[in-house]
Amino acid sequence: MPYGGSAWWTLSRPCLIHLLGQVDQQPRLARFFSTVLCPDEMFFQTLVMASPFACRVLPQSFRYVQWPEGSARNPMVLVDADFEPIRASGAHFCRKLDSVASAGLRARLEQAAQGRAGG
Repeated sequence: MPYGGSAWWTLSRPCLIHLLGQVDQQPRLARFFSTVLCPDEMFFQTLVMASPFACRVLPQSFRYVQWPEGSARNPMVLVDADFEPIRASGAHFCRKLDSVASAGLRARLEQAAQGRAGG
C-alpha cells in the first residue's frame, strides 16, 4: 500500500541502511517511484511504513513551520520574532530560514543550542 506525507524526514541510521538494502534488492521500487507525481512525498513514506521501522513513526515531525493563512504551498520565512514560539513548540528543526531575514533568529537559536549543550 502506498503512503504519502512530508518530504522532510528524520531517519535513523539503521532505518536508512534497511531502506537502502530494500532499494538494492528491489530496483523496481525506484523505477516505479520515478513515474509518480510526487515521489519525494511517497518514496520513503511507503518504504518505511512497509518496514520493521513503521512502529517507530511518530505523529509529529519535530519541525517548526509557519504556513501563510490560506496557503500550504510555501512556508513563511522565520524571523527573530519567531524565536519564542519555536522554543515553546519543542521542535528540533525549523523551516524556513533565510540568510538575511533570519540572521537574528539563527544567532539566537545557535546561542540557545550552545547553552543546552554546555549545561
